[in-house]
Parts: sequence; structure tokens; C-alpha cells
Amino acid sequence: LTALTVTGAAMAQVNIGVHTGVNFSSAKATGSGQSSDGKILVGFHAGVTADIALTPELHAMPMLQFIQKGTKVKDEQTLLGQSIKAEGTTTINYVQLPLNIVYNFDLGESAKFFVGTGPSIAYGVSGKIKLSTSSLLGTQTTDRKINFGGDQADDSKPFDLGWNGLAGIKFNNGFALMLNYTHSLTDLSPADNTSYKGRSFGL
Repeated sequence: LTALTVTGAAMAQVNIGVHTGVNFSSAKATGSGQSSDGKILVGFHAGVTADIALTPELHAMPMLQFIQKGTKVKDEQTLLGQSIKAEGTTTINYVQLPLNIVYNFDLGESAKFFVGTGPSIAYGVSGKIKLSTSSLLGTQTTDRKINFGGDQADDSKPFDLGWNGLAGIKFNNGFALMLNYTHSLTDLSPADNTSYKGRSFGL
């Protein structure tokens, strides 16, 4: 099931529903003339959706959701002839507000296809960093909470402004299947000379 929307209220062509699904996220980090793409982290999202009819075809579709984003890293380097392996996971929990405008196309009497886009505003409320480094000297592990802020010692800025795109099918019985993609426009790294931007794909 891609996404589930259950209509809870209908008033003046405004439908309120809930949604939930799976989220696949990663990030791109750049710094010191180098860049690296993280591996996909699987999380989930859940929240409330409003479907507001501006015209029969053009609708506003804001959402308020809890969503897990982040990335995984896996690296191996050789130092003085010795292999050093590192594996880590960064998980950040956001409260996110996508503000989408969608256009609906009739698929007969029972369903509509919709496609839309709009800005997305997210605020990080919690998160965790897990890191494991292995070498001949042994294995070191780190498991700690993320520090949000704009100082050099912090891990991530809390606000994430992004752009969202979505498409799906709405059925007349109140259910919907939806795909969405969000890309960060904000540099989330508080450190100088580095950049960190996330991206996520939701089902």
C-alpha cells in the first residue's frame, strides 16, 4: 500500500484525512573539494492531509506530518598499510509541512489522477548518530543524540526548507495512493566550508 488517506470530514469542499507510509532518504555532503552521496535510509511518515478544492481540477493539498529522514554511510580507507572501515547511520525526526498545489485528471467515475508541487518546511525535533569504526586496533562505536543549532560544534541546523513533488490516484471512496519526492534547498551543515543537503522519496 503506497499511502492511505481516509476522509474524516467534508465541509465546503475541504476533505481532511490521515496518511502513512514508508520513506527512503539519503543526503549529499560536500567539503574540502570532495563530495559523497550517502546510502538510503528507510524510515516512515505519518500525518494529516487537507484536500481543498480551489476549482474542480485545481486543489491545495497541505500536509502536517512526522517524518524520518537521514542517510547511511559506509567507507573503507587504507592508512599506513592498515585498513580502516567505517559504517554509520544518521536518523533525523522532523515535523514537516508540505504546501502543495495539485491538478486533478478524471480517470472515469471512480477515481482521479493528480500531480502537484510546492514548498516544504521541516523542523528537526530529535535524531541520532550511530558510527562504528574498525581497524587492527579494534572497533570503536558512537551512539548519541543529534545536536541541533547553528554553531560549529552542532550536528545539523534544525530548519529544512525544501521543494516537494507528488503524484497519485484518489478514489471516490476516500482512499488514495501517492508518491512524493522532497529535495532540500537548505544547507543543513552548521560548519564552515561544508554542505549537507537531504533528499527523500515517500510511498
